[in-house]
Amino acid sequence: MCNHLNQQLAVWSDIDRLVQAEHNVQLDGESLTIAQLVAISGMLQSLSIFLMILISRRHRKGFELSKATKLAQRMRDSIGVVQKHMDGQNIVYGECATIKQSKHSMNTAPGANADARPTDYRKLQSSFFQHHQCGILPETAFGATATSASPMALPDDVVIASAAIRCNSLVRGHSAIRYHVVESLADLISRGITPLIPCRGSISASGDLSPLSYFGGMLEGNKGVSVRLQRSDGTQDIVPASEVLQGLGKDPISFEAKEGLSIMNGTAVSTAFAALVLQDCQDLVILSELLTAMAVEALCGKVENFHPFIGAVRPHQGQIEVADNVRDFLTGSKLTGNESIPQTGLAQDRYSIRTASQWMGPLIEDIRTAELQLKVELNSTTNNPLIDSTNARIHHGGNFQAAAATSAMEKSRTAISSEPGFEPRTSAKPLCGRARALVHL
Repeated sequence: MCNHLNQQLAVWSDIDRLVQAEHNVQLDGESLTIAQLVAISGMLQSLSIFLMILISRRHRKGFELSKATKLAQRMRDSIGVVQKHMDGQNIVYGECATIKQSKHSMNTAPGANADARPTDYRKLQSSFFQHHQCGILPETAFGATATSASPMALPDDVVIASAAIRCNSLVRGHSAIRYHVVESLADLISRGITPLIPCRGSISASGDLSPLSYFGGMLEGNKGVSVRLQRSDGTQDIVPASEVLQGLGKDPISFEAKEGLSIMNGTAVSTAFAALVLQDCQDLVILSELLTAMAVEALCGKVENFHPFIGAVRPHQGQIEVADNVRDFLTGSKLTGNESIPQTGLAQDRYSIRTASQWMGPLIEDIRTAELQLKVELNSTTNNPLIDSTNARIHHGGNFQAAAATSAMEKSRTAISSEPGFEPRTSAKPLCGRARALVHL
């Protein structure tokens, strides 16, 4: 298994390369990484200590859909399957069409109204959005007098990351949505135009329905949906979506059957939050290892606390990695492992530094497991129903559930809440009168 520190060094290098590259990140539904998401979202402008130090240029990177022919074709194929089922009078959740030569409307409204049979599919898709645009924002966030984003709105980096994840999911070709609809969303976001999405409004019980509905509202030019408009001088204006589209000379999107539900019914917002938070967790783990090494030096501790033999007889991968990293950080230290330093007092170092690898090791393992979960989620189809173009089938299931992102964050939360419990004890020792005093350099 790749060492956690080396893996994160590679991630930082990838982010640096991405933000300095001339071309945008390409979304193909299969290869989106957390490094790309950080570069796209601009998270590194404000959050990560390490990224602020190591990356020379800090700005958001644009993204666009891959121009691969197979990508557009599989999206068209999924639309064809839905149309075939609808023409054949098969009941499909969330669709709507009046069947030719029939007085009956097949297919359903969403949720508890799944037994209803509406006939105007364009109106149905728009009503999906309006029904879920129920979050709360103060009046100051709307209209001509709005000059700044409300703290009750999702951070811009999360909104941008959410859009990238949703586009990446939709281009996989299992959602019956047109290529140019997804391309329009990617284009607006890359131009610095993002919907103002309330922080509260969805718990992802059935996908991130409420926050994702605001992307749909922006695309259809809903004047009730406000958007952030990023200016070249770094300032932001907040204006109705209808004005933005008009100013760009873009026609509002008129959504076809399934397309509204395809945009809304997924886990992009949950996954965006999770992926960006996870990157901070990864950085904090390495910072904790560095602080541990500093504490060992400040207390004139023993490098043997991290001897390979200790890990070899209890071979948890996380414990071994922490010990290896701390030992490497202490290479060449004049305050540890030096026979000329008096070895009076305790036979072994204080608990907080002696057990650092045993304490921190499981945390690394949890975070790495969380990372594996999110890597899968970033390149998955989170929607319902799902279109199997190869076999011309429609599958009604539950891929909109965000349990994978929730599980990843539970592990990260446990890990990161445990770190503060360990680090104060480690950092306090050099200030404690009973601890070994600092020697003179």
